[in-house]
Amino acid sequence: MFVKKTIYSFFVLLLGLFFLGCKKAPNYPKAPVIQFDRLRVINDNVNYVDSISVYIKFQDGDGDLGNQPADPNFLDFFVDIYKKTNGTYIRMTFFDSSPLSYNGFLPLLSPYEKTGPIDGNVRYILAPFEAPLPIGTMAPISAPFHKNDTLQFHVRIRDRAGNYSNWVESNDYIVWDKF
Repeated sequence: MFVKKTIYSFFVLLLGLFFLGCKKAPNYPKAPVIQFDRLRVINDNVNYVDSISVYIKFQDGDGDLGNQPADPNFLDFFVDIYKKTNGTYIRMTFFDSSPLSYNGFLPLLSPYEKTGPIDGNVRYILAPFEAPLPIGTMAPISAPFHKNDTLQFHVRIRDRAGNYSNWVESNDYIVWDKF
């Protein structure tokens, strides 16, 4: 009797583990969907530089995000910078005609030969925000931002099929507030 109960219990446990292991794949849309996670700012008080990383969460139904190596003709991470002026965020058009761009590339987030839903987190490092040089040295002629300006980053991504995600916005970043 004890052996019968043990075998029966083992069978029920094995069947339970089997059903717990069978998980249906999520049903995400083919166009990526993103959500802002956080903004990380590292202040370099020696070189007067702020290093900024934007963290986003993503979902993609067919998993075609990123390229390896990065294709210079196919940007897939887009950043618009908004400056707070009189309580309203206004998109900075300075970067539209500037060689300095904060747009860039996602890493390869799933293999090319595999398709299917993926989700996760990605960190994107912006080009450093360099403060104008200290007094007495040659400062930049036209800086797009100034100390204590409040900025917000609006980002979106694009998959290899050309589908764009939604736009998300970061929390505020105060320019060079630590030096």
